[in-house]
Amino acid sequence: MSGALTAECESSDVSQVNAKTATIRQLRTDFRSVKRSIEQHGEVVITDHGQPACVSKVLPAPAKKRARPSDYFARVLKRQPKRLSEEATRDFWEAERRSEQIRFMLIPAPWRGRTFTRPVL
Repeated sequence: MSGALTAECESSDVSQVNAKTATIRQLRTDFRSVKRSIEQHGEVVITDHGQPACVSKVLPAPAKKRARPSDYFARVLKRQPKRLSEEATRDFWEAERRSEQIRFMLIPAPWRGRTFTRPVL
């Protein structure tokens, strides 16, 4: 039996018929064996000075929830950049052409004003 342990403290009318008992001192000093007894017998009566004080029971294990499978394609789409509108695309390429023209005009051209001749071999 696997599960969590619980203790129900009832000071009166705890029946000890077919129940394993343990003392409070056993709980403090040797909890592992008391826990094993609880798992084997289902419940253990805890006594204080020979009088039943608590009943410790095994709780059923909670049902595990299955994890939702990941949607990798949706994650990829979420991380991709959004598509530009036609107007934004047109503006982008116009700005790119203007920057190319400006860059071309700023590059010094050593051949301006010179005529090149073919080298003679």
